[in-house]
Amino acid sequence: FKKDELYNRRDHNQSLNRMVNIGIFQNVKAEFLPVDSFRNNKLNLNIFLTPLKKNSLSFSLTGTSKSNNFVGSEAKLTQTTRNLFRGGEQLDVSVSGGFETQVSGQAKGLNSYSFTTEAKLTFPRFILPFFYFNSTNAFIPKTIASLSYQSLNRGSLYGLNSFKGEFGYNWKENLYKEHSFNPISINYVTSNVTNDTARRDSLFSANPGLEKNLERQFIIGSNYSFTFTNQMEDFRRNNIYFNGTLETGGNVWGLFAGKNDEGKKTVLGIPINQFIRVETDFRDYYKITKNLIWASRLNLGYGYGYGNNTSIPFVRQFFAGGSNDIRAFAARSLGPGSYKLPNQTNNYTDQSGDIKAMVNTELRFKLFSVLYGALFADAGNVWLRKEDPLRPGSGFNFKDALDEIAVGTGAGLRVDASIFVIRLDVAFPIRKPYLEPGNRWVIDQVDFGSSTWRKENLIYNIGIGYPF
Repeated sequence: FKKDELYNRRDHNQSLNRMVNIGIFQNVKAEFLPVDSFRNNKLNLNIFLTPLKKNSLSFSLTGTSKSNNFVGSEAKLTQTTRNLFRGGEQLDVSVSGGFETQVSGQAKGLNSYSFTTEAKLTFPRFILPFFYFNSTNAFIPKTIASLSYQSLNRGSLYGLNSFKGEFGYNWKENLYKEHSFNPISINYVTSNVTNDTARRDSLFSANPGLEKNLERQFIIGSNYSFTFTNQMEDFRRNNIYFNGTLETGGNVWGLFAGKNDEGKKTVLGIPINQFIRVETDFRDYYKITKNLIWASRLNLGYGYGYGNNTSIPFVRQFFAGGSNDIRAFAARSLGPGSYKLPNQTNNYTDQSGDIKAMVNTELRFKLFSVLYGALFADAGNVWLRKEDPLRPGSGFNFKDALDEIAVGTGAGLRVDASIFVIRLDVAFPIRKPYLEPGNRWVIDQVDFGSSTWRKENLIYNIGIGYPF
């Protein structure tokens, strides 16, 4: 509002929305009072702002149970400081620690530990070096700078240390469209492996490709994400959600980087990763009736490594399996392609690929009160762009890809109390891509009465929230 401007409801609502979206006010109220009397048609505007507390502390505790028999917990403490520089800025500093242990299986008794610390500073406006862009809708644009460190200890086998820094922007074009752009994203990953030579050799021979994945990783690049959704419009019979991301690594830095003795481009003596990664996630929710919804998802991803790389870095690769993916297979155990880890090496299944294709479809229905049921089917796999000689069948070949699709099905129960959803899904495979061609469909082998079949094929997934 400006002096002598004509009042309109749109400006009124937008002003209130933008003040709320700054994130430092608990209550916002606009009061319009007549000047002397209504006869002169003039109003004075008073805006009352109730600030949130400048500092607050939050604590969260989570528990997890995974399909590969891992259980664990994580505790997180977050300190929030609002209006840090008296411009609506918000600083969040968090520290978290967690553990996982496998209660049964080949890795029983081996524990994993993680420690993470992060600092994130959010400005309620665009901060640009060369020009100023003013947002005119009801949503406040944000500039976000973040630094984080994570230490992950995989039992006594190996550990990973990750340092990450990002600077970028987040803004909503309107109620339906949201953009996120990080022109600067730096990720440095180091690792340490057990000094026990016998265990180290056994680990690498059992997990082909793991040794390369544990090499030092230096990723300098940019990323962009676009999201469209109309899920907030409950009156629609059909709602959709779309998210697309594009990430590049080493594209600009590669122009200025030097080369080592092996001819690889380096920054500070460390080879940089050069790649392009694209991923799309499309979801459709069709209301057959008020209490019967048909939900479907299509997830596609492609990564292309160039220059120093024949494949995209491990930390950016795609995975398959798990409670939010292809639920009939344990997390990260599927693929790449028709390759399968030997049974005795399922200590840590970290199979991944440069290419991913996945389709999920699910029929959700209300049973009674807050209890809902679901029948679902999942299909997909991951592949390497170029086959790894140590993992035969791992490469992508268009004519063979359809024959290497994994398929699973199952049923689930969900407690949907609006503010939270607790989910239990039970799934089993009906097509296994790692079997010999011609024998990959295993529908005829389904035998719920056999304890051996149940032990080898039933996968239980416990999750918070819907899978998609």
